[in-house]
Amino acid sequence: MAEDEVDGDEINSKLKMQNQNSQQEIFCTECGSIKKTKYCEICKKETPNLYKKELKETIKVNAFLEGGMKRGDLSWAYFSIAYGILLSISVGIIQIIDFLMWYHRIVLILIIAFMWFYLCFFNAKFKKFLVRFFNKSKNLVEKFKT
Repeated sequence: MAEDEVDGDEINSKLKMQNQNSQQEIFCTECGSIKKTKYCEICKKETPNLYKKELKETIKVNAFLEGGMKRGDLSWAYFSIAYGILLSISVGIIQIIDFLMWYHRIVLILIIAFMWFYLCFFNAKFKKFLVRFFNKSKNLVEKFKT
């Protein structure tokens, strides 16, 4: 081997030694002595750690969290109601616009209908927003003066 080349095992052993050395330099916050565990032998109790040197250890986690939720009949009713209301308002606005030709209106209505359909039935964030909105309006307490 040439002088510039370094063996991979040698690098790994140096890194392990460096990690072990940095792990061993844990100081007690009360007496300042070096300790290897949470228990300080000089203070005779468990004390918080004080690191005088940065720990050079990388932790890699390959964990994936998956979860889901099955919506109930009431939530699906909310989505259908919201889809109908949003689509009706959008079609009404498109029909008011005078400068569009009839075929432009049809294409625009189809695009907007698809967009609202996707948002109301397939987009999780929008569905969550709709359920929150309907639940807040359902639990709204109206105040009046007598």
